[in-house]
Order: sequence, then structure tokens, then C-alpha cells
Amino acid sequence: MKTNKTALVKMMLLLLVAAFTLTSCEKDNNDQDLGQEATISVDSPLVNQVKNLVSTTSVASSAVCVDFVYPFTVSSFDASGQAISTVTVNNDQELDTFFGTVNATDSIAFGYPLSLSTTAGLVTVNSDTELFTELEIAFTACFGMSGGNSGGGSNVPAGGDFTFSVCDTNNDGVEDIDLDDIFAWNLSSTETVAYYDTEADALAQVNPVSSMDSLTLGAQESTYVRFDDSATGNTTLVNALYDLVACP
Repeated sequence: MKTNKTALVKMMLLLLVAAFTLTSCEKDNNDQDLGQEATISVDSPLVNQVKNLVSTTSVASSAVCVDFVYPFTVSSFDASGQAISTVTVNNDQELDTFFGTVNATDSIAFGYPLSLSTTAGLVTVNSDTELFTELEIAFTACFGMSGGNSGGGSNVPAGGDFTFSVCDTNNDGVEDIDLDDIFAWNLSSTETVAYYDTEADALAQVNPVSSMDSLTLGAQESTYVRFDDSATGNTTLVNALYDLVACP
């Protein structure tokens, strides 16, 4: 009888150990799945937006529209969903540097909540969807169009005038800009864009100018931007008004 009781106790202990091990494995797998669900591709529309906003090689980041409120964390994952690193970024340059460390097959995850400083005030977001939406709203308010190459179709503006400012990154009173970089046009295969100094030239499609321009502190510049769609025959004319300001 004693032998049977001992065997029963051993069996119960084995069952408890097995149950604990199974529960632990399921928890680990669930945690990993949750982490994978929270990641996004490095070439997703949202990441492209953020890259365009913070890139130190694009003058688009100097447009005074919207800024991240630092610090916050961002993580990278390999193609199998395994975590590579989690870093705390403290400014645009550090975030841009982080993007330079991830491979094309990697994915990333932003640490929420995080905040944005926009022309409408401070905005806190808690998900990728909210971040994407707020960036679209901010860029639209600043440029009159979607910001960055979001991959969501053409971002040709509706037409008319719109004004924006570019910050003086070197605090020297001058700044060279590329309008193609600032607007990151996301045109369809049938759409073209051209730049002109005057409305008359733009209407007549004569004397086009480069997308490059040099700004001087305190002086407003004007460039007429013409969009043509060969598929629809539509033409859109926009007067871009921009100036150089001291960086906030």
C-alpha cells in the first residue's frame, strides 16, 4: 500500500511539472505572437512617413510642421520575428540612425504612447493607426497635401496657394532646398510635376525651373507647381509660398 501511495505522489508531481511547462511554453508563444502583431515592415507607409519626417539627408525634415516629442523607444525584429534590439531615441538624428541599422527584411515597433508637436498643439498617439492618421493630418495642415511617400496613392494637392516654412538648420541665414524632397511627391505613372517662376510660364508650360532653391532668412519665395495627368487630361496648378525661419 505504501508503494502504491508513493507511486501516486510521484505521478501527481510529474503531471504538475508537465502542466507548468506547457503553460509556460504557451505563455512564451503568446507573448511572441503579440510582439509580432505589433511590428510593421520597414517599408510600410507609416515607416516611410516617419523616415521622411526625420531623415537627416532630406530637407523635408526641416519643414516646420510636426515633430516627435522625445524620448521614446523603438524596437527592431528579424524576418522570423525575433527581437534584435530596443533603443531609446532622443532626437530626429538618433531615430534616423536607427532606421539605418535595420535591414529590408526586418520589421520595427514603436513604443507607445508617444507624442507629436503639431501646429494644432501636442497630440498623444497609442497605436500605429493613430500615428499614421495624425501625421497625415499634420502634413495636410502644413502643406495642403499628404506628407511623405505614404504609398497610399497620389498626393497631388487640390490646387490654389499654400504656405510653409523651412527651418534654418545651420543658423546661418541661408538654406538650400529641393522641393521634390520636401513634398516627396507620390505620383501615379501618368502624372508629372514641373516647377515655374511665374503663373504665366506655368500655364504656357515654358521656362521650367529646377526643383532646387536657395532661401534667405526673412525673404518669402514663390514657385508655381504644375501637375499634369495624361490619363485624365487634368492639370493642377499650385502656388507654393515658403520662407526660411529660425529652427524652434
